[in-house]
Amino acid sequence: MSYLIFVKYHLNSFGGLEKYFSRIIDAFLKKGYKITILTTSSSEKKSSKNLKIITFKSFKTFKFLKLKIFDFRCYLWIKKNKVKTIFSFDRTSNFTHTRLGNGLHLSYLKRRELFEKPFKLFLNKINPLHKAILKIEKRGFEQKNLKKVIVNSTMVQDELLKEYNFDPKKIRVIPNGVEYKEIEKDFLNWQKEKPLIAKKLNLNPKNFHFVFIGNDYKRKGLKFLLKALSNIKDKDFHLSVIGKDKNIKKYISFAKKNKIDKKVSFYGPRKDVISFLKLADCFTLPTLYDPFANALIEALAMGVFAITSKYNGAKQIITSQNGFVIDPIDTLSFTKSLLISMQTKKTFENSKKIRQTVKRLDFSNQLEILINEVIS
Repeated sequence: MSYLIFVKYHLNSFGGLEKYFSRIIDAFLKKGYKITILTTSSSEKKSSKNLKIITFKSFKTFKFLKLKIFDFRCYLWIKKNKVKTIFSFDRTSNFTHTRLGNGLHLSYLKRRELFEKPFKLFLNKINPLHKAILKIEKRGFEQKNLKKVIVNSTMVQDELLKEYNFDPKKIRVIPNGVEYKEIEKDFLNWQKEKPLIAKKLNLNPKNFHFVFIGNDYKRKGLKFLLKALSNIKDKDFHLSVIGKDKNIKKYISFAKKNKIDKKVSFYGPRKDVISFLKLADCFTLPTLYDPFANALIEALAMGVFAITSKYNGAKQIITSQNGFVIDPIDTLSFTKSLLISMQTKKTFENSKKIRQTVKRLDFSNQLEILINEVIS
């Protein structure tokens, strides 16, 4: 097999999934494969000798119609070109292989019951976009040509088996990779740079520093973190919140209402996330749904102790040595975990041990496993 079709609705988006997709493409190209990408948008990647990008123009219409039109146009193109291997990274229904980087939409909608109000849940059920995604998702898993579904966590694997009565022989769990070797230099100099970063941010380097990294604060559970921290407001800590959210002012007000606004800084989306991980003593992500949070594995690769949620698929890489897995809704238990984490401030020796726990997940290893799974 030397000719592959990749399906990705957006190429010009930023985030963990997009970065991972780009790395996968580059890995296949280095192996000498010829690749065609079916998409709706352009990107930094340009067509070359072994890479062809076919862009289906997106119409100015409702999002659910855009999705259905893209799926249908992919179907027509694949049928016309009689392609044997189609690797999908998005909500489409025609593929031989797929990677569920976003998890199952059906499971995500069910999980929203934890943090959405009843009326919003009702709207979700009648929302044409959700209905279209669910229909495409179901059709994709029921097709005869499906050979392999790659998931990034056992949590997503369990959801797939539960919701769609899927053949377990067609599932392969391959956790996300991390730039383990690439960020080694950053890791080695965190001790030296921590006081400089704190000074630049006007923070006290002697405080215990928590960091939260994630977009969409509601789904990522920021409110639960702020609530738990409000129970220990007498302690010397500071929380840095990184990421975007359209309702950021609401969370700033919530911190003020709980009298911890002096101990919390909202920085919005940042490109220098590594700097905050150099500063951090503990990474916290009490998410309510994440197939496998890239921010968590990146924090561990920087030697930062982590507290994350049982609703994060990446919980499978948490051990007694590198972090805690908590139920974010259980405020008392969450608070206790925060207090325990504060008993051990980050040192170079313990951060090195934490970093070692994800060494096997270097991108080069994970991409090689994925490639072998697709071409086998």
